[in-house]
Amino acid sequence: MEKRTDMRAVFRTTAKITTDKKDIICEVEDLSLHGVYVRTDEHIESGKNMMIEILLSGTSSEVKLSVSGEVVRKEPHGFAIEFREIELDSYSILKNIVNYSPKK
Repeated sequence: MEKRTDMRAVFRTTAKITTDKKDIICEVEDLSLHGVYVRTDEHIESGKNMMIEILLSGTSSEVKLSVSGEVVRKEPHGFAIEFREIELDSYSILKNIVNYSPKK
């Protein structure tokens, strides 16, 4: 089993994953500054590159974190995505989510 060094936050929300073949709506289970684990029954092979939009709903507006990533681990009902590129604004929001959410 791998040893993670990143702090992982329990954070449940919806994400949209876009690959070169399809869009997938899935549920975020947890995330860190370097990746996210999503639950879905869709099959995506390891090493697949994609865009991920993590939806953040608030009382007044909806914010989307947009990042590019790659599948690094598969499980029967989901997979782990390692972030490859993230814009500075999205990174700042992500950092606050990880710092202030319950830890896994």
